[in-house]
Amino acid sequence: MIPSQDVFKFSFNDEKISKINTQITKRTVLADLARLFDPLGLLGPVIVIDLHRRHMHASHRALIAISRQQYWILGVGHAARQVISRCIICFRAKPRSINQLMGNMPPERVNVSRPFYHCGVDFCGPTHYNVRAVHIEVVGDLSSQSFLFALKRFVGRRGLCHIIFCDNATNFVGARNDLAELKKVFNSIRIQSRIHTYCLEEGIIWKNIPPRSPHFGGLWEAAVKSAKTLLVRHLGEASLTYEQLLTVVIQIEAILNSRPLTPLSSDPNDFEALTPGHFLIGSPLTAIAEPDVTDCEMSSLNKFRQIQQIQQHFWKRWSQEYFHLMQQRVKWKTKSNNLKNDTLVLIKEENSPPMRWKLGRVVETFKGSDGKVRVANIKTKAGTYQRAIHNLCPLPIDEPDYKEKQTNCNIPEYTKKILKIQEF
Repeated sequence: MIPSQDVFKFSFNDEKISKINTQITKRTVLADLARLFDPLGLLGPVIVIDLHRRHMHASHRALIAISRQQYWILGVGHAARQVISRCIICFRAKPRSINQLMGNMPPERVNVSRPFYHCGVDFCGPTHYNVRAVHIEVVGDLSSQSFLFALKRFVGRRGLCHIIFCDNATNFVGARNDLAELKKVFNSIRIQSRIHTYCLEEGIIWKNIPPRSPHFGGLWEAAVKSAKTLLVRHLGEASLTYEQLLTVVIQIEAILNSRPLTPLSSDPNDFEALTPGHFLIGSPLTAIAEPDVTDCEMSSLNKFRQIQQIQQHFWKRWSQEYFHLMQQRVKWKTKSNNLKNDTLVLIKEENSPPMRWKLGRVVETFKGSDGKVRVANIKTKAGTYQRAIHNLCPLPIDEPDYKEKQTNCNIPEYTKKILKIQEF
């Protein structure tokens, strides 16, 4: 029988003390009994572990409600949270990846260089690192020969590059035959050897970003997104010939190279917005042509100095108006402890449920210029993979060295050992 009220009332009389009426709740009585029979808090966490296992890994609130049907456990909320956070099955059902402070800007993006001296390439066109200039090429098929021809056309029109960053097309999903073929083209050792041989002959350094880490190439991924948006909105479902497609693609390239790099000003006395086109031809590619002034009297030396002055003016504006915008961290603003070797992790896969993610162990870590680990090699039963830490979910087996949500659980240390060795 359940009492209708959660209150005990009593009163007493004493000759020396006046009559007193008081009341006390059942919870207070049960809490006092719990302190009497389990003053060290040893039984509570063990009971919570058993209830968690027997009730199909219940959630935090459900576990508290279930425990109070039979027991009154001191600090049951903290104990339940601690048990759930250390449960491997619960973690695998809802894994938590780790983050690290956003890395420093690479030197290729902050040092002054001519357009396309440093660039990143996607199978949609190269993007210049400093001024975000875009170059788009149309290829006839997905073969390595077509890619090399496109690379040679790019080099012939824009000049030799010093460094080319590439993602090796590992972000493509082989749901369609053409995407699977494209992935095979970039991952083939023979094809990679041909590309690297050509780059070595031309003095170009070819660098690959970590697999399945598009945020390492966010600069050119953003350009690809913008190009695709314009292409889809303009064409819709139209079918074009090669010449028509080439014309549309070059027009999109001109539009992208005329985008402002800095916020627009409403003051008519300010300079026009700085664009990648200023560093390519001296003005936006979509700007109206200026009048011809070649007949004006000016010595060749003065013309040369004027050109140099205009070029230096653009770079000065770039450093004053655009450079400080690249120094802002829009996310990943907090520091975390580095991921260490021998840590058991789950490897995140975008197209599979968490319970099917591969389990592996960290065998090697790579630190950036600031000493923070953002890439690691993971050994699994299927082989060794290189992944960014954003795709890794460390298992809560040992006390983690990375930053995670901490709970102020008032459980003695010897009770925590019971939690640690308990198998779920």
